[in-house]
Amino acid sequence: MANHQIYETKNFSEVLRKLVTTDPAHADTFNPLFERLINNDSYLKAFIEGILSVNGHTHSGIDGDGPKIPLANIELPSSMGRIVTEDILNAHINERNPHGTRASDIGAETPSGVQAKIDAAIAAHSADTTKHVTQAERDAWNSASQKIGDLTTLNTTAKTNLVDAVNELFTNVSNGKIQVRDAITGKGGIVADSDGDGVPTFEELVTGVNGILTGASIKSVQSGVVAIGLGSYADVTISNVDMSKSFVIVEAIQATPYDDPALGTVTGKLINNTTLRVMRKRNMPDTSAYTTVCYQVVELENIKSIQVVQVVLMSTGTTNINITPVNLNKTFLVGSYMSAVSGSVSTGRGYHWYAFFNSPSQISVRNTAGQGEAILYVVEFN
Repeated sequence: MANHQIYETKNFSEVLRKLVTTDPAHADTFNPLFERLINNDSYLKAFIEGILSVNGHTHSGIDGDGPKIPLANIELPSSMGRIVTEDILNAHINERNPHGTRASDIGAETPSGVQAKIDAAIAAHSADTTKHVTQAERDAWNSASQKIGDLTTLNTTAKTNLVDAVNELFTNVSNGKIQVRDAITGKGGIVADSDGDGVPTFEELVTGVNGILTGASIKSVQSGVVAIGLGSYADVTISNVDMSKSFVIVEAIQATPYDDPALGTVTGKLINNTTLRVMRKRNMPDTSAYTTVCYQVVELENIKSIQVVQVVLMSTGTTNINITPVNLNKTFLVGSYMSAVSGSVSTGRGYHWYAFFNSPSQISVRNTAGQGEAILYVVEFN
């Protein structure tokens, strides 16, 4: 370890800077002060030796100069308090704090004070729950991780963000609900949407499924009897029906004069949702002739379609009518015919006719004599 420098040119200074509380406790702060003190001591030592030399008390040991007196045996004036030995001087020079300077003298922190501040800082740091994770927080995070599970095992395409995965799931469920709703309504069912958001609830879907008819059924049958005169028609008011799902059956149950079967040929058709028209076409002078007709209006539900075909037959023979193609295994044909010619029982003219499917997209109608008119209903089931 290096020693303080002793100046070649001895000098003494009574000026020694006083330490203040803002001075750092560093060797660079103390060394200049210690160096000043040591050099003052060196100056005093040289000064004393000079005094002794001036007074002839050199005692260098040279012949004629008297025996050498060691510095350790030189007694200073009584005001100095003691003899300065070489060992004491060297110890003074090498002592880190030869003058007993205290930390409080220079405004520095004491070791105990420094330790107290360190302890306080450590305690404050340990108590800071913002910088450190508490055990309760660690337990909560570990518990949450266990409850959430491994996101990579999600069946959704989103596997890194739980919110994205849940949103994807809700979107898929909503799309599935809409598809089920469309399937229900496609089968004739009804699906409510009470909240008006366009997506039914599961309860509404269940109600819609339960409301689907599993097979065709008769919704209603309205029947009655009506009398019509010669060459005229009668309109009958009925309860409202769906014309696309209804057909008509008519049959003459009484006619005068009784010797003309043509008077018993009648047709029936719906002209609107609440009106049935029963028709009779025959030219003859006897205006007193009438026909009593029995009618039935049959309304179905959960069927595929009913096609109405009205055809005028101009002469004896077969007339072909094109229709929308149907499944012949699930379709039946019903209709009525009225003759436009006169005849008697003996001639049998004008009232023989029949109709049949010529193909899935064509009906053939044949009458035996003269002109006539037929109304046909093509009823196809699902």
